[in-house]
Parts: sequence; C-alpha cells; structure tokens
Amino acid sequence: IRMWQTDDWNSSHVLDTSLEIGTSQLQTLAFTPDSRRVIVSPSPFASKLVVHNLVGDTTEGILTGLANPHAISTDGSIVAAAGREGQVGIWDLASRDIIHSFKAHSSIVVAVALSPDGKTLATGGNDSEIKLWDTQTFEMIDALSGHHSQVWGLDFSENGRYLASASMDQSVKLWDWKLQNRIARGTPSVNNRDSGVTSDDGGNPPRAQSNQPVQGQASRIHNVTLGDSIQEAVDA
Repeated sequence: IRMWQTDDWNSSHVLDTSLEIGTSQLQTLAFTPDSRRVIVSPSPFASKLVVHNLVGDTTEGILTGLANPHAISTDGSIVAAAGREGQVGIWDLASRDIIHSFKAHSSIVVAVALSPDGKTLATGGNDSEIKLWDTQTFEMIDALSGHHSQVWGLDFSENGRYLASASMDQSVKLWDWKLQNRIARGTPSVNNRDSGVTSDDGGNPPRAQSNQPVQGQASRIHNVTLGDSIQEAVDA
C-alpha cells in the first residue's frame, strides 16, 4: 500500500511486509474517519479484513466471518463489508468481533456506505437496487430504484442528508434519501469507467460545472434547489 501526500502528491509511506499478506493482490481499502487506521481486503479470494494502524505502522488485528469481502465502509466504530451471494458483514472495530451478517441482496453486493453517524448503511447490488438499513436493528429502511445495472459506488455527504450512487449503466444519481427523492442525475462519457463518487466538504450537492459535451450528448446545468436536477445529460 502506498500513501500519498495530497499537497504535492509525493509518496510518503509504503506498507507491505507488516500487513502479512504475502504476494496477494490487494482488493480494496478504507480509512477510518480519523485517518489513524486503514482497513484492507487482502485479495479477491480472502475471507478476512486487515486492520492496520498507520500511526504505529502495525497490524492491529483481523476481521473474519465473511467470505470474499470486497467493498468496505467504516464510521470509526463499526466496519461494514460486502461479500458474495448478497451477504454483508458488520464488525465492531474495537473488539474486532463480527456483530451481524445478513443477506442484503439477491446476488453479489458490490458497494456499501455507512452514514457519518453510523446509523444507516446503504448497499448496492448486482441487482441494480440500492437498499438502506438501520444499523441497530438491521431492518431495511427503504429501497431506492432508478439504476438499470450494477450499483458500483455509494457515498453519503458529510452531513448524511444526501446519498450519491454510481452504476454500470453509466449514470450517477444524487438522492435526498430521507425524502425518497432523486434530485440529480448524470450520465458520463462512455469512456469514463470510474464509478467512485464523493461529496463536497460541506456535505451539500456541489454546483455542477459545465464541460465540453461529448459528441452525441447534450448537457443541462441547473441551480441546486431541493427537488430540482443539478445536472442531466441526455442523448442529442
């Protein structure tokens, strides 16, 4: 794992042998909000997550109990990870015990996101659905429909009000999920395969900046007001 300084983008640290993962291909990772730990999925075939302390450069422990964890989210207290066959695992980070596992989707779960307060878990599946779960009862709160293919990326805004989703259907959607309202939709260029999504630092939907549209598409930009689209791209 290579660490980078964002002011000059120079590599600042490399974690390798201390992770004790041999020659495995790393799958995914997630920082805790305080940036003191990183949680790593060692390989596409592993059945564990590695908790690594960045301050002491030591491995704190291993999270087990879920087959093939490949998407991770944490609020610093609990860790959520997606597994095969629609399964999701939840761990207590302090004790490193798995506290719950459940079937969230009918097929593979490919994205998870915990809200900043840790009370809500969003999951995205191979079934094109987004589901919201109460992390105390693990009952489903709601389901958000609108994507037409796998949901590859999920992220809550800093204030927890908005949820962004990115899909293999080449669309990005922004939801005011507590009002069950999709407030934005974007369709990137067919050459853009990056499904990562993130909010601005204030936790609010950013104002869209107009870029040169790709051939065969038209773009519309709108002011950010609740219930209005902030960006829409349609076929010309």
